[in-house]
Amino acid sequence: MIRILHTADIHLGAVFAELAECAAARRNDQLYAFERMVELAIDRKVHLLVVAGDLFASPWPTTDLVSHVRAGFQRLCDNGILPVVLPGQNDMPRSPDGVYARGVFDGVLVLDPQQAESVTLDIDGQPLHLHSGRIEDDRAVWPAAVSAAADGVHVGLLYLPAKTGLDIDIARWCDSAWWQESGASYLALGGVHNFCEWRKDERLLACCPGTPEGLTFGENGERCCVLASVDAASVSVERFAVNKRTLSEVCLDLSDCRCHDEVLQRILSFGSPDGMVHLTLTGQPAAVLDGALLQQQAAEAFYYLEIDDRSMLLGSPLAETLARKDDLSGLLVRNAQALAVRRSDENQLLLDAAVREILLRRQALGGGAS
Repeated sequence: MIRILHTADIHLGAVFAELAECAAARRNDQLYAFERMVELAIDRKVHLLVVAGDLFASPWPTTDLVSHVRAGFQRLCDNGILPVVLPGQNDMPRSPDGVYARGVFDGVLVLDPQQAESVTLDIDGQPLHLHSGRIEDDRAVWPAAVSAAADGVHVGLLYLPAKTGLDIDIARWCDSAWWQESGASYLALGGVHNFCEWRKDERLLACCPGTPEGLTFGENGERCCVLASVDAASVSVERFAVNKRTLSEVCLDLSDCRCHDEVLQRILSFGSPDGMVHLTLTGQPAAVLDGALLQQQAAEAFYYLEIDDRSMLLGSPLAETLARKDDLSGLLVRNAQALAVRRSDENQLLLDAAVREILLRRQALGGGAS
């Protein structure tokens, strides 16, 4: 069996502009995941560590970042493990000064993402044929001169375009005449940010490990690399968690909440010092909520908290109570409810938020709870 630690879409050096003061720490989290995979490769005595696209977030990573990666790759080489890198959409060489064009990674096999090529390696006396494909005119192109009769193990590498997103029919790219003729045992994919696999007749043929450290919400939960054990007739994969922090998305219905403090306690119940949480608030609470204040009060219970307040005042029992009042608040709510009937869902959210903001400001200026 040839043992391959398969990862992809590490995106080292990502900007994380939306994370503000957490951005630098998240880049360190990515390095943690990379170093964890180096350790795992050594501990499991693999033959290759394969990065199937986007080791870096840019073709021009910082000198310090390149030094970290070189040190990790050198540790692999010192332990008899070959690092194999297929550049992806974000870090492929676009200019002569790109990171892969500088020849900074001694002992690393860097494949050309713009060419379909084959490389044959000797792994403990057994031939391993690596075939890298490329995407052209929305289809996968593989090396032409590949013979299934060639002894040894055949493994393909393919970076899929970002347009495929998180939900993809892998068979569209894999189930080709070339693949049937090549006798390939395993296809190492990149470019899809959540784990997916392709099986045919109950046999695993292709896999994408997903990002080892979640880059954005939607890449939630445990993040893994894949240890593929491959021979000419079969392949088995085992997933290993390598992420430092965990992203999650939570939808919280506030319809049974009677006041601001109840809502705050519900939010705090999801708190975690290492958690990165996108929290969507829905329902019709019996209070006029101040989303900015909730964010401020709850933030310290999370490593990172993002609140999307989609709870509604208009149409709620509270709004009906306010609308019956013979004051400015009642007039405001009555007019807003009349406008809401003629608005799309998104515009209703904006209108609802505007009404709540006015009510909160009026309350702050001493206009009373209504």
